[in-house]
Amino acid sequence: MADEAHVAVAANFASSHYKLAKQFESQTHYHIITSAASSGKLFAQIKHGAPYDIFLSADQKYPMLLGDSGNASANSRFTYAIGRLVLWSKNPKYIVDGEKFLSTLSYNYLAVANPRVAPYGAAAKQALRHMKLWGNLQQKLVRGESVLQAFQFIATGNAELGFIALSLLLNTNQDVSQAYWEVPLDYYTSLRQDAILLSHGKNNKVALAYLNFLKQAYARNMISKAGYFTE
Repeated sequence: MADEAHVAVAANFASSHYKLAKQFESQTHYHIITSAASSGKLFAQIKHGAPYDIFLSADQKYPMLLGDSGNASANSRFTYAIGRLVLWSKNPKYIVDGEKFLSTLSYNYLAVANPRVAPYGAAAKQALRHMKLWGNLQQKLVRGESVLQAFQFIATGNAELGFIALSLLLNTNQDVSQAYWEVPLDYYTSLRQDAILLSHGKNNKVALAYLNFLKQAYARNMISKAGYFTE
């Protein structure tokens, strides 16, 4: 128990986190336990006493709230990644001009993560509002509990296209060549993803070591290659 830490990680970052955790474990011989879900769901679990040591959120809001409420160490919070929102389809012709195709409404279903609990869903909603399409698409939206579920809706053909994290495409076996449209950054609020040390992990040496690992150049390079911006 003394040589492990439990990390709650946002669904969009899960695949990248597993690779980082594996590298961290090989360097330190510590053990990382992972729980992945939407940021909102993890936030609720933490508020109800879930014994996580670290929270890797898909936004800044939830870590800030945890710091303010005493559920986390406020001064430990930092941005570990900045997400990138893309519109993806398994049919490349839908994405030649993503914004133009969306406006045609000539598709049955558009997948998004639930804007109420998933930051990438909130970003998708902002982007659609920017394009003045949100109101016209309510009957076509398929909402996933997380951005990973939205990705799965598209991958399985239950939705022709949808908004997901670029990182999910770069960490999948799907053929993604020319099959996505990167949403302009000014269409949505920057997806700054913050990490924070939770109260349960304040004396956990593994949790402290892992957070330090995420700040190192090696980890930042891995995160950048996975489809994120880093600072």
